Order: sequence, then C-alpha cells, then structure tokens
Amino acid sequence: MIKTRVPRPERALKILEPIMADIVRGCEHGATETISYVREKHLYRDASAEAMMLKWHALNYIRTQPLFSEASFSHFSLCGIGFQWKKYPIRFWKSTESDLPVLRRPSSENMRKFYDQATQPPLLPTKRGLTGTLNLAVLYWLENNGTIRLWLVCPKSFDETAGTTNFNWWIAIQSPAFSQEAPTTVSQSDELAIEPKQIQTEKEG
Repeated sequence: MIKTRVPRPERALKILEPIMADIVRGCEHGATETISYVREKHLYRDASAEAMMLKWHALNYIRTQPLFSEASFSHFSLCGIGFQWKKYPIRFWKSTESDLPVLRRPSSENMRKFYDQATQPPLLPTKRGLTGTLNLAVLYWLENNGTIRLWLVCPKSFDETAGTTNFNWWIAIQSPAFSQEAPTTVSQSDELAIEPKQIQTEKEG
C-alpha cells in the first residue's frame, strides 16, 4: 500500500508561506468584525452564530487577495471555508478546545473522508513535481477579547469506535496578535512519515 508522504509541520508552513499571511489576516479580520458587531449591538454571546460570522468575513477577505485568484473554492453550508491551493485541500473549523486544536466528530461523510488521508491520492514526489493531495485544516479559537488562536493541522484518520481523531501533527500559526509563545508540535522528527497523535474529540449529543 502506498503511503501519503507527510511533510514535517515546519515544512508545511514553509510551503504555505505565500498564502499564510493572508489566511492569518483574514481570520483576524473575521474575529474583529464579529466581536465588534456583537458589542455594538449588545448581543449575547452565541458560539455558533459567531463562528458563521467569523468565517463569512474571513472568506470574503481571503477571496479578494491576489494569491487566491487561482485557488479552487468549495461551497459549504453555514459559511464553511474550503479551498484547494496547489496540492493542498484546506478546510477551516473551530477547535473544540481553547488551548489545543481538537477536531470535532465529523458531521458529514465529506468531513469524515477529509479526516482520512488514506482515502486521498497519495502525495508523492515525481520528476514533474508533487502528485496527489494532502489534506490540511486551519483550526481557530476566538477569545472573549477578540483575539484569535490558529493552528495548522494535518489529520490522519478518524476512529469511529473510540471517537478519536488521529493527527499526523499540529502546529500553532503565529501572529503578533496572538498571545501564544513558541510553536508547539506533536513531533520534531525529521522524517516525512510521522506517527499519529490521538486526541479525544468532542462527543455528539
């Protein structure tokens, strides 16, 4: 069985460097617009509504940036964000934890397939460049003060029985607006084949 070649987290950030600044600015823009609206209208805090507002503003910002002119955007309900940039399908989701990137239980078959790298064409180097794809996700957490935490996540699979998501790795995405310290990763291996890290997902119901 051919295994997907998984770049180390630092390498993945380097590959995505041309668009990462726009992703960060888009998410920060979404956070600012969302919190400003809630405060201006004196609304009570609603995590689901805020998630939609944040992603809606972020998506509108990202789509207007020149580097995304050739990206292939998908259409998802509830202002979901998804696009393919080069060989990397990227999705945006809210983390279920404030201090760790935790993927929630997949709510659709498409999400379940996205978690499972084994169902994707393997990302392999060839003489003409990379072939196949590697699924990546940007997870976020919106703080009460309007700042936002971001992580880049490389999912591996979802275990339905255990209710856990296997990660190849995750790494914090840094920004001057973040209150985090140095990036934390689940592996410092120099190898492309990285062992998965099990993190408990939020249970349904």
